[in-house]
Amino acid sequence: MDSFNKGGKEELGKTNNKQQLTIEINLIIKKIFTISKKKYNICIIYTGKENIMKIKNNKGFTIVELLIVSGILALLSAIALPKFFYMIERSKEGATKANISAIISAIRIYYSDNSIKWPDDITDPSFKKYLEEIPAVKVTHFFGGYRLSGTCNTVEIVKDNPGKGKGHAYGIDKIKENTDGWRYDHETGDVWVNNAQTDTRGINYTLYGHE
Repeated sequence: MDSFNKGGKEELGKTNNKQQLTIEINLIIKKIFTISKKKYNICIIYTGKENIMKIKNNKGFTIVELLIVSGILALLSAIALPKFFYMIERSKEGATKANISAIISAIRIYYSDNSIKWPDDITDPSFKKYLEEIPAVKVTHFFGGYRLSGTCNTVEIVKDNPGKGKGHAYGIDKIKENTDGWRYDHETGDVWVNNAQTDTRGINYTLYGHE
């Protein structure tokens, strides 16, 4: 009997110690989060094996805060997006200049190989020896006026020369502002962007390759 009572007391002592330890742990945790009690709800749950702490953030964004953030984002978009689109367009202008230079080089090689004769049609299969595929006019002129496709590589073959020169083009009015692709003169071997609008720097497209 004495042995049984002794064992029971030991078990009771262990239980009391565990409960006391749990109470002390809860007090410590509560003290740690006292400074945040306005922002957080803290719930300490004793399961007999471990302490589980649940923290719930009660603070959210107010309508005013959301409106302020939305306004800032809208302002940044209004400033940044146009500059971004202009940067893209300028890269397309550079690509168009490179493409017309490739066409002009191919035409000159053809001229040299064919007894000083310009090709009649640079879209003819016989010209593929010098240029596998006619590259496209990449500019789009997105900022107003007639918008180009940015993918057109058709060639308009003409005899009337819109002119060429350093810094300016003569007879530029012969090229319209609502056309796309390339313009080629088989009598002179000259090629132009077939659009008379100006780029983002104010340079006429017809000057590309003739500057």
